[in-house]
Amino acid sequence: MKTKKIAASLIALLIMLMATSTCFAAHGENVLRPGESLTPGQFLISHNGQFYLRMQTDGNLVMYNQFGFALWSTGTVGARVDKLIMQTDGNLVMYAANGHVYWQTHTQGHYGAYLKASSNACIEIRWNGTAIRSYP
Repeated sequence: MKTKKIAASLIALLIMLMATSTCFAAHGENVLRPGESLTPGQFLISHNGQFYLRMQTDGNLVMYNQFGFALWSTGTVGARVDKLIMQTDGNLVMYAANGHVYWQTHTQGHYGAYLKASSNACIEIRWNGTAIRSYP
């Protein structure tokens, strides 16, 4: 009986959390498609599961390996980031709630480009099958 109550409570909590959270991207996937965004605390994971691109709550976008070592970052610690968005024009941009741009890839003009967390420890802006920008 006690196990059923605990299970029911956990299910209710999970439903409540899912209903109140907004996920703008496929959190935990390896790509951020045009029009999708990451909010602080969300991440992408490489296809092989060894690398994570995390939009941190401190305003920094960081690529980590599976051991938790930072491999690359935007250097935007302390920025009041509202979202990281893969714009439909191909530019990846980190915005504040008031519209201020903290960081961007300057890849506009490549409509349909997307962000990929690659299995080789890089993040790439890909367009028409080609990486047009790569970090690190």
